[in-house]
Amino acid sequence: MSVTLSAQLQSALACTGVVQPVSVVDNCEDGYLEVLCRQVPGQEKIWLEAVDKLLLLEEQANPLLGNLHICRKYLRKNAQMVFGWHLAINCVDSSSLELAVAGIIERVLTDLKPSLVTVVQPVRLEPAVVPQTASRAPLAPGRHPPPRTMPPHPPNAPGTVVGVPPPAGSARLRVVQNFRDDNGKVTIIEEMALPHVYAEMNRPNAKGKGATLTAGS
Repeated sequence: MSVTLSAQLQSALACTGVVQPVSVVDNCEDGYLEVLCRQVPGQEKIWLEAVDKLLLLEEQANPLLGNLHICRKYLRKNAQMVFGWHLAINCVDSSSLELAVAGIIERVLTDLKPSLVTVVQPVRLEPAVVPQTASRAPLAPGRHPPPRTMPPHPPNAPGTVVGVPPPAGSARLRVVQNFRDDNGKVTIIEEMALPHVYAEMNRPNAKGKGATLTAGS
């Protein structure tokens, strides 16, 4: 009977998915059974809720339970300190222990399911560093920076003069139209080149487009 009760309780604890039995001490003939469990990571909250339900059963003086003891047990393993959940049931006899184990499995462990939600730690956002902007307040006299000089630029290429300018006063009139209308009136239109219009007005580009350079045009 002792093996059966011990196996039943260990199997029920393992099936919860929130703790894993690692060792057992049973003296079921005298009404005592003890199990040490390892906590499944991420299931601490679910197991604490189950512990509260077990303590509630004992608080209500349920006849199925005797003296129930639940605590964390610390021990050293592989040169490190570790802990496990210690669950002990102490009853007056083996028959009472059998009823207590059945009640714990039926009322608490059977409905215990692991949480499938992964707890994600919130990301801590560091405060953004705001760059210090220069003050726009007017500077005191004598604190202004020295004036900056513009870097020198090479001179542009000199303009090209086509031909030789005519001497002053040498502009001549040119008849561009000379006709007589139906009434016999003669009309003569003459053109005189202006002396200041003799320069490079619009140089032809690489495609040969642009104004041509002619004296007096």
